[in-house]
Amino acid sequence: MGVGNYLINNGKTVYIDYDQIYGTYDLERSKYAYIECETDYQEYFDQMVESLIDLMPVSYEVVYGKYDSSEESQIIAENNFYTIQVKDWEGYVAISLVLKQDDTYCDSVHPLANYHLDTRATTLFDSLARCYQLRIRTCSWTSGSYEPSTSKAA
Repeated sequence: MGVGNYLINNGKTVYIDYDQIYGTYDLERSKYAYIECETDYQEYFDQMVESLIDLMPVSYEVVYGKYDSSEESQIIAENNFYTIQVKDWEGYVAISLVLKQDDTYCDSVHPLANYHLDTRATTLFDSLARCYQLRIRTCSWTSGSYEPSTSKAA
């Protein structure tokens, strides 16, 4: 049985399929179109992260290189309430907006951060959707297309 879709309990996540990062998979070569050698994977992954950073809201500070050991993912940006994390998963990269732990509150997160999580995630994911065809988890084993918010004024 497979590994299922990536899930983070303290945040919201979208997926970018490998073919948008590494090119279409070539069965004959058993490689992605853009990949000539193993080091190409890291180069294209880093380019994808750079494009994500360019698309982030300005309220986030770039901290690419930090690591969240509880989620085993890379933190690429953060602000007072959230971190933006990337995790290479099975056939895609998961991009998550994650609540920062704040032990001064009974739920270990700032109540405003928790309250605004959906809105902040929509803002971030809508921005990413301008350059990537995003997917979202629909259940443990399936995902569907992410539909950008239409509630914003044109």
